[in-house]
Amino acid sequence: MIKTAVILAAGLNSRMYPIARVIPKAMLPLGTIPAIHILAKECKESGIKRIVVVQRKGERLIEDYFKKNNWKRTWLKRLGKKQALQWLKEIESLKVRCVEQSAPLGEAHALKQALPVIRGEKAIAVLFGDIIYKSKKPALKQLINEFERKKVAVISSGRFILVKTQLKSLQGKVAEGKTVASLFEKESDFFNFKVKGKMYGLGNLAEYKRAFAKLSQPL
Repeated sequence: MIKTAVILAAGLNSRMYPIARVIPKAMLPLGTIPAIHILAKECKESGIKRIVVVQRKGERLIEDYFKKNNWKRTWLKRLGKKQALQWLKEIESLKVRCVEQSAPLGEAHALKQALPVIRGEKAIAVLFGDIIYKSKKPALKQLINEFERKKVAVISSGRFILVKTQLKSLQGKVAEGKTVASLFEKESDFFNFKVKGKMYGLGNLAEYKRAFAKLSQPL
């Protein structure tokens, strides 16, 4: 069973400037909930126990979002803010750890930064921080189920299951700008899988507006 997931949320995100200069795409709100929260919740609902987020160097927004905050918890209780307190409890239950990508050198390089904290894993899940699915069964759970049936690495739009041999190959030098898919494009044991659900991107303003309209959750 796959217990570890890596969410790639680094990069310059230049197509969403100027807001992405200070706010990562993964932190863009969908209603009052940032995309990264939805992704982490998808991981948890798919049976993931450990979530590692790769963020941009020098940024702390994602890390701060998931960090336990006793001061806020105390005051929310004292002021009787039950709904906000419930959100705080859910956020802290997601158990997210962040690592940095030192330079914007592509997806494969970003994934490599997570290797020191996922040693020993036979297989991991990888999610892109700017691709979200709306589906009856969590998109990642669908991939994990397929992996358990096929016993090979699984690839879908914005989601991967990578096996130990592929993770080991990441330990060597990774070419600048390499995508995760292209890094393993010659692997014969990749199984292409189509998620049952609707996919939404946050890569540019038009995509984000569409995602906001369809995924925003009311209070």
